[in-house]
Amino acid sequence: MTVTETIRVKAEGYKIKRGIYRDFPLTFTGDSGAVQRVDFSIDKIERNGQDEPYRTETIDGGIRIYIGDPDVFIPRGEHLYSITYQTGRQVRYRADFDELFWNVTGNAWEFPIREASATIMLPQGAKNRGHDLLHRSTWRD
Repeated sequence: MTVTETIRVKAEGYKIKRGIYRDFPLTFTGDSGAVQRVDFSIDKIERNGQDEPYRTETIDGGIRIYIGDPDVFIPRGEHLYSITYQTGRQVRYRADFDELFWNVTGNAWEFPIREASATIMLPQGAKNRGHDLLHRSTWRD
């Protein structure tokens, strides 16, 4: 599965100084109760449409991506980050249907998420059997 995330932030020079980080869970508990690991690889990371440096760090059950140059302060104001990655083993195969169980935003953000949405494009020939393919949630302060 190819995923592109777009994250809009407002840097005020307080908590967002050199960039942002994003945590991705890489394990889940399967139907049998066993912990399973998903595949994950980064294709591209950008800030405001330009390639942005990044580094990764292993965290409990996942990976953290630090985005930005540790030696450069980003300008104050709004910035648009784009993270494109590949991930596998995200589909659960059931007796009567297949299921994509996806945590779109991840967990444990330090900042409020004011709006999040996801668009899922199924492979050619795949059929929706009446289940929602798009869930939209909006949080307001």
